[in-house]
Amino acid sequence: MTADTRSGRTRDWLPYIELALALAAAALWYSTGGAVWFRANPIGLWPIVLVLALWPLHWASRRRADYSTQINPSYAIWLGMFLLSAGLSVWAAYDREIALAKLGLLFGAIGLAAALAHQPTRRHLYVALGVLSTMAAALGLYFVLTNDWAAEPLKAQFILRFGEALSAALPAVPGHRISPNVVGGMLVALLPIVAAMLFIQPHTWLGWKPGSWTWVVRAAWGMALLLALLALFLSVSRGAWVSLAAAVLLWARWLWIAGTPAREPDRWRRQLAAMGLFSTAVAGAALIAGYLVYTLELPGAGALAGRLALWRDGLALAQDYPYTGLGLGLFSLPFSIYSLLIHVGYIIYSHNMWIDILAEQGIFGLTALVLLVGTAVVDFCRWRRLASARLGLLMEACLASIIAVAVHGLVDSALYGSRGVLILFVPFGIMMASARITRREANPDAVKQALGSGVWCWAGSLVVLAATFMGVTLGRPMAAWHANLGAVAQTKAELQVYDPVHFYDPDLDQVRRQVDLTRAQTHLRRAALSPGHPTAHRRLAAMALAHGEYVQALSCMQRAWDAGHRDVATRLLYGDALIANGHVHEGVRVIRGLTWAVPRLEGQAWARYWAPEDYERAAYAYQALALLQPDRVDADEQIAEARRRAGLPPLEP
Repeated sequence: MTADTRSGRTRDWLPYIELALALAAAALWYSTGGAVWFRANPIGLWPIVLVLALWPLHWASRRRADYSTQINPSYAIWLGMFLLSAGLSVWAAYDREIALAKLGLLFGAIGLAAALAHQPTRRHLYVALGVLSTMAAALGLYFVLTNDWAAEPLKAQFILRFGEALSAALPAVPGHRISPNVVGGMLVALLPIVAAMLFIQPHTWLGWKPGSWTWVVRAAWGMALLLALLALFLSVSRGAWVSLAAAVLLWARWLWIAGTPAREPDRWRRQLAAMGLFSTAVAGAALIAGYLVYTLELPGAGALAGRLALWRDGLALAQDYPYTGLGLGLFSLPFSIYSLLIHVGYIIYSHNMWIDILAEQGIFGLTALVLLVGTAVVDFCRWRRLASARLGLLMEACLASIIAVAVHGLVDSALYGSRGVLILFVPFGIMMASARITRREANPDAVKQALGSGVWCWAGSLVVLAATFMGVTLGRPMAAWHANLGAVAQTKAELQVYDPVHFYDPDLDQVRRQVDLTRAQTHLRRAALSPGHPTAHRRLAAMALAHGEYVQALSCMQRAWDAGHRDVATRLLYGDALIANGHVHEGVRVIRGLTWAVPRLEGQAWARYWAPEDYERAAYAYQALALLQPDRVDADEQIAEARRRAGLPPLEP
């Protein structure tokens, strides 16, 4: 064996080593990176060494002939932007340890995508996909063996009974229990790829002779697919079901339109246009169906209304931190404190991946993922018609996976709000490798024609970035900048002290009186010069109410109200300020019908007013509660006693 032959064989193994290192880093971060609620990661960020080792191995495995083409640089730019926004979010986080734990998971996700993108040949890529398919089957089997069917009520009782019967027939396996929603989200990303493996000839990647053991391998992939589908079914994740169904529908329609993609550019463009029109029609039909369900109060209207409320309040929170985000893995408490205006954690995420990314990583994190999806679509449009049948099928599976993840992200956040984030970028890594291999194998003239001009792609990227920027900052970038800095300073000062488990000792008002909020107030007052941005007015008013500066609080909220803001937090704080200043009936009119109006007011009547012996405002609060709840049995007694202690005359009937 010559030295060149040995060197070539060594280079052939390096991409597999890359994949092994990426999987090892992901496994280390997964095992210690928290569950749905992220916790401090005892393993730290040292597995990043395994991720960083991917690039030297990648460069060492290069051959001039095999690497005449490179990965589309747009992927690296958008992934880099996503990672930089995550780093900025760590800086903004009030709990740095939790934020670093999630940052490790994001490093693992990008490392896994990079290892897949670095697979140089079809055989390397197919072996990597075989590993992923095995992982999907193992995930499904692990879920079936470990899920506690009685832990949470399922939406369909017959599925619960089937799951219990299945578990009874299988051995009990101790260990970490994965949330059914997380399992559903992860499988949605992997299932199209597992399905594509059924149609890839085993001898092309196993090195066997054609026909040898082919049926055994095909049967194994079929069993893997069925096992993953069974786990998805048993997860009862309706969002995962719908998103996978949408991806399958679009994939089936594509196969009907372009079962054999046209090689001629004009016919290819017609096929893409037909698919684009169909996709737009499906999206429009889904929006119309959702609108009809909501407005006509059809079955499912209640669940849809709940999700819409979460999205609305999540977007309101994201507007407070448009540039930096509020901190990785820290959505829950700031959402309760600054958006819902309650004092304990309410929900772990907004059930919308896109809103959660915007809230935790700001404009640049959200835009990076949107542009990453756009780049994958552009690569599909460029290279699918030049790809071989099997490699083209794999590109279709990648796009179906990306569509499923994007749709599922509209109704849940399993692939961002949990350790499932590790596979968020998997389909993009496969698309990178598939496009590069296709580009290398295609006719040079066809490649030159397919590349065309990248000016329009970059122009579109700038339009997306500018539109997101102006939309999230409400067209007031400087006010949003100061509001962001003020919000970060306030969040760090308050939530590093406040303990939601022992929310009464000290309570949030006491925390705001104890900590130094000077820096936060300085930035917020600068932002308040622009009444069109609501963040500063809300937060300054909340601080003023905690300090007993009720006239100042009303002045802040009056400016926000006069500017036209009618979001939930603005209504609640404006109502608080009105009631504290004696405008009870007007305050009740503002907050009537809001979910948290009554419990918040009950807490304020006691903790903010009665306990500190501010009986006059306690009387106003009890009067407001009586107007909101006319059937309160103790309302008259509470009002009378508070007014007596305050030295006020009895309230006229």
